[in-house]
Amino acid sequence: MGSSETIKTDKVSFSQMLGFGSATFGSEFIYSTVGIFAMYFLTDVAIIGAALAGVILLLARFWDAFFDLIIGYISDHTKSRWGQRRPYILFGTIPLAVCFILFFQTPQLFGDAKFIYYLVLMLLMWTVYSITYVPYTAMVPNITRDAKQRSSVMGVARFMSMIGLIIVGALTRPLAGAFSTPQIGWSTMAIIFGSIMAVFTLITFFTVRERYGSEGSGYQVKDVFKLIGKNKPFLNLCFVTLCVFIVFTATGTMLNYFFKFA
Repeated sequence: MGSSETIKTDKVSFSQMLGFGSATFGSEFIYSTVGIFAMYFLTDVAIIGAALAGVILLLARFWDAFFDLIIGYISDHTKSRWGQRRPYILFGTIPLAVCFILFFQTPQLFGDAKFIYYLVLMLLMWTVYSITYVPYTAMVPNITRDAKQRSSVMGVARFMSMIGLIIVGALTRPLAGAFSTPQIGWSTMAIIFGSIMAVFTLITFFTVRERYGSEGSGYQVKDVFKLIGKNKPFLNLCFVTLCVFIVFTATGTMLNYFFKFA
């Protein structure tokens, strides 16, 4: 195959870029809502002590970091009639929306039962989030092998992600506060945001095609963890990413309480 034919084959249309970025836009309605508002919801709406709420969020994040590696390895070795990454988008989206909606409910539970309810749902939510979006973020090389095209695809996706983040930051509290009680407000918000996430993420499944597959690295799962432990630059990157996430979450959480008590 000549170079000009390769470039033509690897060219990604703008509509396909929008289709790919659609899932990134949708993901913000889960990721940013939980990252910014989960602590406030747990302490001020679900009425869980701040320490227990912190434990829920911390345990969920540790589990998420671990499970991301597992699902990444599995998706690398997946082969199906839908492609290598797209099946996870198809089968993970609706369960993710359901977990998100259930998390922002306020069932009549007390003590340990309430803590277990929100802990289990938070763990389930991040598990399904990883199943849906870890393969999705790894899908760009399956779409095109051209480096410039990959950059363009990711650039559009990042832009759509920022739009989603702005919408979530601007509308979550007003939407949740537009109803007769906070419990009804947050529940309604979750239904609306979960539905938006599901629609836009499934748009990606139906509009994007994987042109290429990958054979995986050939490593076993245990080997992956060993390699990560020896990769100091990667560990440093993980530490910096963790710090950024802590700052992002802490800032968003504190703003909720600032506007409440200021």
